[in-house]
Amino acid sequence: MEPSEALTEVWKGAIPVRITLSIHDVTSLESPPPMFLLLPRVSYIPLILEEVIQHFEPHTHTVFKTEEIWFSYNNKVLKWQYPLGVLADSLAGPEIPLPWHLEVNFNRYPVNVLLPYNGLASIRTLFLNSLKESCALMTGSANSVMNMSKQQEDFLWEASKNRDHSAYWSIAKDFLKLNPEQIRYLPVKFLYFEQYEGYVMQPLKALDESGEPYTVGEVVKKLFQQELQVVVQGITIPPETHLFWLWNNMSFPDNFLYVVLSNN
Repeated sequence: MEPSEALTEVWKGAIPVRITLSIHDVTSLESPPPMFLLLPRVSYIPLILEEVIQHFEPHTHTVFKTEEIWFSYNNKVLKWQYPLGVLADSLAGPEIPLPWHLEVNFNRYPVNVLLPYNGLASIRTLFLNSLKESCALMTGSANSVMNMSKQQEDFLWEASKNRDHSAYWSIAKDFLKLNPEQIRYLPVKFLYFEQYEGYVMQPLKALDESGEPYTVGEVVKKLFQQELQVVVQGITIPPETHLFWLWNNMSFPDNFLYVVLSNN
């Protein structure tokens, strides 16, 4: 199966962001100017830490470590292990006010909410582990990812950070070019934060017993016993949309489709 042209375009999606420094960390006489960035939806927020520190450090005397910096939106903590687009869809919804106003905090790391962060290696490890998980779901084994050389891993990670789907596919095609009939289970994570803290994942086949693709509406209703609004990559999805089509055209670089649900 060839790579989806739509997915290449989806990877280019970005969110304009306005970042301000938490009032608890401001030690200058005047509040520092906000920082404006255009951030990729498929990226992770710790990847901008160096830029953020450079912008705000002159305005604070707070003693901090890079590993303890965190972000929030409307007093809600942004979990660094999720792609930025997933955080935006989960916390702000498809009608997100732009630019999206985030707050950076240089201290008071919420250990009861956030996973420990140990630098950029944490993001890379998270990405590769998620890729292994998705491959295991699809084929029954993660060997295709685990057997990659260090050079291939680095290349795939850089392609992901740069949103270069063509370069990504040159490596990933060896374990992603599957037709619906060949897929054991689709790599899909449902995020329904109104009821669950994290994601919900169920083994989902691409096709039903008659060989027809499952729709996202029927899958959501079966899993959650109710009809819910579905948002993927910032777009409200009609319930009759095929789940396989969504995964094939709107998945993230870790090869998972993130489906954000709400009662709206």
